[in-house]
Amino acid sequence: MGKPKICFVSMNMYHLLTCQQGARGMGGGELQVLLIARELVARGYPVSFITLAYDPGEIQEDLPFPLIPSYSKQDGWPVLRFFYPRMYRLWKALQQSVDADIYYMNMASYILAPLVYFARKHGKKVLFAGAIDTDFEPEHLPVPTWKDRRMYCWGLRRCDAYVVQHRQQQQALMQNFRREGRIIYYGLPPAPDPQEERAHILWVASIKRKKHPELFVELARRHPAEKFVLVGGVPPKGDDDQHRLFEEVQAAARQVPNLTLKGFLPFEEAAREFARAKLFINTSDLEGFPTTYLQAWQRGVPVISFVNPDDLINPNRLGKVVKNLDEMSAALR
Repeated sequence: MGKPKICFVSMNMYHLLTCQQGARGMGGGELQVLLIARELVARGYPVSFITLAYDPGEIQEDLPFPLIPSYSKQDGWPVLRFFYPRMYRLWKALQQSVDADIYYMNMASYILAPLVYFARKHGKKVLFAGAIDTDFEPEHLPVPTWKDRRMYCWGLRRCDAYVVQHRQQQQALMQNFRREGRIIYYGLPPAPDPQEERAHILWVASIKRKKHPELFVELARRHPAEKFVLVGGVPPKGDDDQHRLFEEVQAAARQVPNLTLKGFLPFEEAAREFARAKLFINTSDLEGFPTTYLQAWQRGVPVISFVNPDDLINPNRLGKVVKNLDEMSAALR
């Protein structure tokens, strides 16, 4: 009997693997899935991905696993696009992946419902991995509509296994869905020994409202003697609100001479920014267990943040937890 075949259902993985500069982007969840997939391939596991539709030649060519395209976010008419092309092409993609034994998904989405239904129909297993804390909080689900929330919750209750990032997620999953989650912390490849000069204060994240990049811009304005670097690219095509936010941040950054806005950077280039950082700042008010924390800590860079998963930061002297921007600003002095 061979090793089980694993299919990752990760629509946003497209934004990490595409060669189209205007559509590139990366979240910690997608990065972790990519690292897991590459390690599984190295250990001899057959791996595939279901992701957004793409044009021939658009995706990077050196991938060690096949991609199965589903739908494009822009295709179809409002309301009707849920049925066609989205559900129709998603089902077609699942049919192409029918030889998989295990499906892995780490995004709160209505897609979980048809995935679980398909898996049960064909005798497959589904593993759901939590990405942010609200994935397991029914009153704060990061899912936009009532219909989508109902579908997501239906699928979540019927998965075969659950992975969570820390104790609070584990408790929320049990309390709200009566399901047991296993805590598995994120990981990263070893970082090289630091040889760069610690020159700047760093912020790295997706440009989203909940990440509050504008607070980092204000922090840089308050500390003109320090160098600040903000890494976060133009959001994926089709997300008008995030695109507006990026333009707002871009305009504000031009008024702060000690702040450099780098835009989106691939993982290896972002790693070099961490190597040159003396502090890492997280201004998000909601997280799971940020991969960026690990990127900072593995290079000995302390973290100043509003969020503190599993109460790790202060007791282990990994940085400082603050309540607001004023406290964050004071921590820099």
